Amino acid sequence: MNSLIFQLFAVVFLVLPFDGSESMDYTYMSGNALSRAADEIGQKFGMRCVSSGGGAMDVVRTLHFAMETDETLTIENGRQFAVEGVAIFLKHLNSYKELRPFLIEYPMTPERISISFIARTKDSNDKSPDSLADVMAVKGNIVYFREKKGTLAWEESLKESLEEARKILQQQGVDANQRASSNPNLITVKPTKNELPTLGKIFQLVGTLFSRPTKEEKYFGPAIERKMLWDLDSFGKKIAEKHGMVFHRAGDPTEIPNNNIMYGLIFFDDHMKSLQEGRLFAASFMEEFVQKLHGSSTIKSYHEYYNERFKNWKGFPPFTPEPVPEQMCLKIGYWDDKFDRPQKPLLAEILFVEGFFHYYEADPETLSLKLVLKESYADGMKFLKAKQNG
Repeated sequence: MNSLIFQLFAVVFLVLPFDGSESMDYTYMSGNALSRAADEIGQKFGMRCVSSGGGAMDVVRTLHFAMETDETLTIENGRQFAVEGVAIFLKHLNSYKELRPFLIEYPMTPERISISFIARTKDSNDKSPDSLADVMAVKGNIVYFREKKGTLAWEESLKESLEEARKILQQQGVDANQRASSNPNLITVKPTKNELPTLGKIFQLVGTLFSRPTKEEKYFGPAIERKMLWDLDSFGKKIAEKHGMVFHRAGDPTEIPNNNIMYGLIFFDDHMKSLQEGRLFAASFMEEFVQKLHGSSTIKSYHEYYNERFKNWKGFPPFTPEPVPEQMCLKIGYWDDKFDRPQKPLLAEILFVEGFFHYYEADPETLSLKLVLKESYADGMKFLKAKQNG
């Protein structure tokens, strides 16, 4: 019980809104989607959620939680739990429309989430030789663990892909939707339309014991870095107002190593654009962005600090006297009023990263991003100048 309380305290800040706005706070929304998924799985299979967490730096990157069961875990039922659990988790993430713009990838995939199904500790004399300690769905695979004899450690017993597991269940004719809960005493409260699920209520209750982070805590790091981020934040808000966009934050929405991206801005927009319109807009935006970085004394101080601090670190890119496009990032996601991506030939996203513009359309079936054009910063500027000179 003490462990559970500690885990709940540790994860509470993942789901509580920074500014009291549940509708726009992506950490709150992702935590709400997670807790609803955990509730549905708990209700379906007679389990309890014992921990949860994730990575939500700038955007929602990963999410995970652990379920505990009183039932003996085997490869057969563990496979069913994992396959169904992943499907339920992704359903709650991807169907949460207001959350979509804040996901690092939409639709989210099994590679972005993980679920553990843990067998509750029992007397070893009661355990079957086939029983497992844990079944984990992680990075598109299912890993089955047994207790290592004579120790409290676990060892991997089997690993298979989710796709392989689905095919096995289909061959066996298993229909998890028809499976009754093995322990009706563990059924949780089914959430209603206007009510937080059980786990969400616990988060909300524990959260009242703490003061919520203030808007000043939107950015973290050394003081000089926070000052730089707030300077970019102010610039992002002005640009958003100028073009009728929604500014999310200064940060890195990609999976490029953090030391490659020093100056990033993230926006959402419902002013849909064709490829040619998007190229003009992105190039003119980057031109203004570069001017901002070169004209700001705050950015200059941070850039000098960064160069000095990491000059002897291995793995960092070459240092530059002033910011260059290769150190900049811009993301503009296009969403309609129902939080759906526009259909081609309209653009679904513009991403500038590592010195290149990337233009994406939405796949008509999956709505995932499909790259339609990649061009260098130099080529983008040439295209802009050519259009400006008519």
